[in-house]
Amino acid sequence: METVDGNTAMENQERTFIEPTLKKFFRAFQVVSPLNLVTWLVRRFKIIWSPTRLVVEVYVTFWLVCLLVLAWAIGIAGSLPALLLLVIIWRLLDISQAWFHTFLKHRVKALSPVRSLALATMNYFELFIIFGILAYQFRTDNFYPSFVTITESLRYSIGVITAMGSKFDPASVLGGLLYYGEIAFGLGFLVVIVTRILTLFKE
Repeated sequence: METVDGNTAMENQERTFIEPTLKKFFRAFQVVSPLNLVTWLVRRFKIIWSPTRLVVEVYVTFWLVCLLVLAWAIGIAGSLPALLLLVIIWRLLDISQAWFHTFLKHRVKALSPVRSLALATMNYFELFIIFGILAYQFRTDNFYPSFVTITESLRYSIGVITAMGSKFDPASVLGGLLYYGEIAFGLGFLVVIVTRILTLFKE
């Protein structure tokens, strides 16, 4: 009996590769997340007025404000430096790893449903701003018709992430990656994240 159970466990371990791969992938971004550094500083210096949960809320709010400022800046300047684009893309991956570790990797029973929904919704707003900025940055030859203003790009992004559609279509491989990547994030939020959070309200 022990041999059968051992063989079954070994077979299950051999067949499983998606979850361990995702854990390693998102773990790398979790390690380099500024949130970890800020949280460590709070604990290290015992800053009583900044408990860990408050740090997370300030962190997400800070990013949302920064992205709004960047959207305003690219609307005026027409483009952003490559370094800022890398920061924006990194934030996209940071949100992905946060969702994975919060809602998929761990049990969600210990989470506050209202707080979780609020933070996830703020991430959702971040995503449409991020994809709107990226679409506007790479608007030339990648979308048809091309965006004239950042407002058009953000409206396009809202339509895509909410699956309502848009009059702008991808016209290249890069445009397609941004388009379908945003759809994937939008569906992931509605189908996976919101569903997981709603289960908390039923308990």
